[in-house]
Amino acid sequence: MNFTCDSCQKRYSIADEKVRGKTVKVRCKNCQNVITVEGPAEEESTRVVSLADVERIRAQERSLAGGGGAAAAPAAPAPVSAVAAPAPLARPPVSAPQQPWDDEPTRTAPPRQTAGAPWFVMVRNKQEGPLDETAVAEWMAAGTISARSFFWRQGMPDWKRGSDIPELAALLAPAAPPEPPPPP
Repeated sequence: MNFTCDSCQKRYSIADEKVRGKTVKVRCKNCQNVITVEGPAEEESTRVVSLADVERIRAQERSLAGGGGAAAAPAAPAPVSAVAAPAPLARPPVSAPQQPWDDEPTRTAPPRQTAGAPWFVMVRNKQEGPLDETAVAEWMAAGTISARSFFWRQGMPDWKRGSDIPELAALLAPAAPPEPPPPP
């Protein structure tokens, strides 16, 4: 089972067997936040039925529904108590949805609201921020940060260098040197 820290978005993995049917509290090694993990529900045991058994049950249902006598009985009756077969259903019209979820509209996940979110930057192994893009540009001009500094904002899985972030690459690009004057 995979889960993520609610505070710092650090990803973790734990064996399903350790949390199956339980609620477990885990402390994040990165930020010390306590994460509550609900394990998957206990699995129900299901019986595997061979295709031959299914066909025999269907044949038996057809013979019972048709009112057939001994000639229509299956050669080897399947134990009805072992497998509960559903009652025969009327076929829906072709235009009707085949599955209950077919008539539901497809929904997309809402876009992440990262535009305008404040930036955080590591300066001398210390987290600074929140900073807007104007402040990032000012700090760059002052020489406090560079394109090699690590940046993070909400929605990002981990810290990245400024040069690797498309939104900041233009802000952090070194200013082009002035063109030399044309020769006389």
